[in-house]
Amino acid sequence: GAEIATAYLRLKIAGSNRYGQRADDEIIVKAAMGDGVNSAGGAYVDPQFINSFVIWRSERWGVARRVATTIPMSSDVTYLKRNTSLPTMTFQNENPTSAATGVTYGTDNVTLTAKKAIGLLYYSRELWEDAAINVADQITKQFVEAELKLEDNCFVNGDGTSTYGGMQGLISALKTSAYISGAGNAWSALTLANLETIMGSVENVAGEECCFLLSRQAYYQIVKRLVDAGGANTNQTLEYGPAMGMGGQGDGSAPDARILGWPAYFSQACPTASASGISSLYFGAFKTSFLGLRRSMEIIPSDQAAFTTDQIVVRATDRFAVNHANDGRTDGNSIGTIVALKTT
Repeated sequence: GAEIATAYLRLKIAGSNRYGQRADDEIIVKAAMGDGVNSAGGAYVDPQFINSFVIWRSERWGVARRVATTIPMSSDVTYLKRNTSLPTMTFQNENPTSAATGVTYGTDNVTLTAKKAIGLLYYSRELWEDAAINVADQITKQFVEAELKLEDNCFVNGDGTSTYGGMQGLISALKTSAYISGAGNAWSALTLANLETIMGSVENVAGEECCFLLSRQAYYQIVKRLVDAGGANTNQTLEYGPAMGMGGQGDGSAPDARILGWPAYFSQACPTASASGISSLYFGAFKTSFLGLRRSMEIIPSDQAAFTTDQIVVRATDRFAVNHANDGRTDGNSIGTIVALKTT
């Protein structure tokens, strides 16, 4: 675990060179991160530091992996086949005088193109030499969280620009008619009827595949407000619905909440404050949203990249892709498998 990660970081940098703690590192590793400034890692070497505890304030990321269909990618571009046609069945008399009308079987490709993301973390050689606790796991944890945050932002907020690796997220990838405006330009104006409208607008996909996706703030400022004002209804009825279990989806994890019987997952990539004209929450079947994972994150340290400042640089890289494929059909429901509730 952490001991192995730390050993890798320290021994990788030292190579064949000896240093004071090498013998200990080769058995039970203690890594380090920057003397002097607490915000830059100096807290790790404070002699009064409690070495079994690190304060870690963090949002929860990784919801894309919880709700989307994850696809292991064996190359930088992966194609998924999607059906785009549906034949029409009609009645026919015996010995017909004309042939039935048919359609050509149609498919297209859903393309996942992996893009590389990179992150760098600098820390001082003094911290490497002097740190009192094992911080390799903290380095790894920071990179993992940064990776999941980027995935979630691409999944939700991708607008096709380089900021998001050219990926289209929920704010831009849905069918035009899937962005449904609510009763006003603020969260306080949205109503229970607005929630029912979007739930009744998504095409009739399998119910067990549907869920809500929204921020924790939107849940309490929109949904919980409506639940608390439910009149003759009870919170239990409005939140859990009739005979609905608490199972999750995606990676099998339990949902963060329930809305009218449906699982709800919190994503801080979704809007966290009321504003006009924003897609405040989403509902539908995210099985048609794909997260392609080209490879696991790679973390490599170097003492050469910042040679002139005598710092250690840790580089993390990752490759992934996002595609909200929807159903691919040109017939039937014009909204598709996911809908958004917008403020006006």
